[in-house]
Amino acid sequence: MTAPDNGQSRLYVYRTSSIKGAGISFNVNAGNTPIGIIRNGGYLVVDLPPGEHEISAKTEVRRSVTLPFKPNEIQCVKASVGFGAFVGRPKLEAVSLEQCRNEIAGTKASL
Repeated sequence: MTAPDNGQSRLYVYRTSSIKGAGISFNVNAGNTPIGIIRNGGYLVVDLPPGEHEISAKTEVRRSVTLPFKPNEIQCVKASVGFGAFVGRPKLEAVSLEQCRNEIAGTKASL
């Protein structure tokens, strides 16, 4: 994990490997800005301006978490998949930097 550009905030969105929902991937956005597609065992990283940002994902339903970002700060969101009627539903959870560092180590960049 690396620090953001000076004055920016850095967001890591990651998903640990799991058999549950392994074949499901979903788009992740910061507000209306696409960050990328999160896959099983993957992570995304983006620099954002300081302020409050809604991080969201959608399959058959939309889920989101809103976080306050401070300059030169790193925030982490853990993504996972829950059961849905037709397709798995995204779950997003803000986690501590310590938990993120421990869990993101086993993931690869989602391209």
